[in-house]
Amino acid sequence: GLVNRTRCQAFLDELRSERIKEYAIVFIDLNNLKVANDHFGHSAGDQYIKTAASIFQKYFREADICGRMGGDEFIVIYKGRFKGKIHLLISNVKHEFEEMNEKEKFQFKMSVACGSVRSTEENPMEVEQAMAMADKRMYEDKLKAKKKENIKINSRCG
Repeated sequence: GLVNRTRCQAFLDELRSERIKEYAIVFIDLNNLKVANDHFGHSAGDQYIKTAASIFQKYFREADICGRMGGDEFIVIYKGRFKGKIHLLISNVKHEFEEMNEKEKFQFKMSVACGSVRSTEENPMEVEQAMAMADKRMYEDKLKAKKKENIKINSRCG
């Protein structure tokens, strides 16, 4: 139910061509999708993607676009002044994945790494700059989650 990479790129091109100064971008990466595909089969990976997409639609329904950029990467874009708090939406999305893991609906841990950026009239950014920053923040979030998982694993070993 999400748009594909081609439509996402077209929307980003619109932001550039219209010289929109106020917008927000959220990059999302599914953690452990490779584990799901490699150990439990591509049908498990497909189910992970579908489940994630339904969660994104639930929390990012006010976005101008929410789509899959490819593989395990998604993008959410709000065009114009975004009045909400992106960090709260991201927190809610992450919490939903945690709840699903507690219910043990899947054979692997589902989680996401997110990075967001907001361009404003007072502090405008070029689309490429904003995308690079959101991607960097997403990667930092992914590293933080991996470190946290290693700590939990190591602490269980004694």
